[in-house]
Amino acid sequence: MAKISNYLFDIGSTRVKIFHNGEIHYLLSNNFNPELFDNSEQIYYSNVNPKFKDKLKHLKNWIDIGSMFEINTNYQWLGTDRKLAIYDIDDGIIVDFGTAITVDVVQHKKHIGGYIFLGFNKYFDEVRESFPHINFSENNNCDCEDNLPNSSACAIFCGFLAPIIFLLKELQEKYKIKIIVTGGDSNKFVNSVKNLNLEININNNLIFNNMIKILQKDQI
Repeated sequence: MAKISNYLFDIGSTRVKIFHNGEIHYLLSNNFNPELFDNSEQIYYSNVNPKFKDKLKHLKNWIDIGSMFEINTNYQWLGTDRKLAIYDIDDGIIVDFGTAITVDVVQHKKHIGGYIFLGFNKYFDEVRESFPHINFSENNNCDCEDNLPNSSACAIFCGFLAPIIFLLKELQEKYKIKIIVTGGDSNKFVNSVKNLNLEININNNLIFNNMIKILQKDQI
């Protein structure tokens, strides 16, 4: 039987998100050492960073929460982070804005497939390297909804979002289900599409909320 831990970890490619005693903290993955955390209790984690895979397996009190639940899906090699995001969803389009942007569709409690996009930071790093002469910022206050971009910076920003917006519109129209957005960059997206006719719910703590649900279910 699992005990609700004081520590929950969501270990990503570029940063580590830590839930500790009701508060959330962040570390860059390069600065993260799991051996520095309290080893007197069980610690539950989700990890998609291969750098920590072997080390975590040898820490007896660190438990991979991915081994504690299953998702109804035919998708091959669905990552633990994506499985956690869609856990306990009956119907929904779940969009996780992390290092990669993932879009997963759940219908009648079954995951029926999804998409993966390059994340904000990776995309904009490439943009800055390719177009150093453009005064580009991720906070250009660009309107990506009703008007055509009127600057190169906004053309780049909205050009990145356009296929994601189009896809979400198509999916919501087809399946008639809500969109749930989460992840560290979710606000960048939501702030750029405020007036779109999309039913969007924001839950930046979706992963930790679902980890807690899994642990509570294990206690019953």
